[in-house]
Amino acid sequence: MGEGTTFLMIWFVVVFVFFSMASSKLSTYLLPLFPAVSLLVGLLWHDLLETPTLELRKGFLYPLGLCLVVSLLALLYIQVKPPIRYEYEYGVTMSHVNILCILAVAGFALSFFLLLHQNSKASFCTLAGMVIVVIYVIILIIMPSVDPYRSTKGFAQKLDRLVDPGEKLVFYRRMRDSALFYTDRKATVLTTPQQLINFLDSNKRAYCVINRVYFKEINELENRAHVIDREGHKLMISNQKDLGS
Repeated sequence: MGEGTTFLMIWFVVVFVFFSMASSKLSTYLLPLFPAVSLLVGLLWHDLLETPTLELRKGFLYPLGLCLVVSLLALLYIQVKPPIRYEYEYGVTMSHVNILCILAVAGFALSFFLLLHQNSKASFCTLAGMVIVVIYVIILIIMPSVDPYRSTKGFAQKLDRLVDPGEKLVFYRRMRDSALFYTDRKATVLTTPQQLINFLDSNKRAYCVINRVYFKEINELENRAHVIDREGHKLMISNQKDLGS
């Protein structure tokens, strides 16, 4: 083991142990590990391509086989139990999820098959090609549909201007919203369609933030609510159409 490899191993272990001992754990804590892991994997691939041995090939076949099994199970799982909530929460449709899973299964299967037949270079090129295609799909297909689903400051500020000072923001079935951060207000959550209907039937102008999926599901809202703004999957509705001044 050379000095460079030793340094990368120490880098990985120190960062991993340090953040593992932290009381609060966030996914972003893993970011410092990526450079070290990437370089270590690159060194292993370099050794496999330059001086292929049975031990190295086995060392790659096991994780490739595990990745193949996991991606297959993921593909089967989403067919049995589709994560449809991702569509109205993040804009990711089931076709997007299927595309990514199919690409992963195909890439890992072909790479595993090629490495099993001692074709290390073709196996490496297959994995690299799969990563490139996945990134291409995410950037050109998935990201454009996900981007509108991000909360924006303007949406929250508009809601803050419309709601009377000191009043709470009203949400239907959800309260986890960036509007609370931008407006520094408290929130009220309506959990049933009847609560929402009663709220909108008030003689006072009322505003509510609702998911567009929920809005379409409640037929009684057709004559009671008017959409006055929207941001991705979120709708700002009111019981009065004319906003006035």
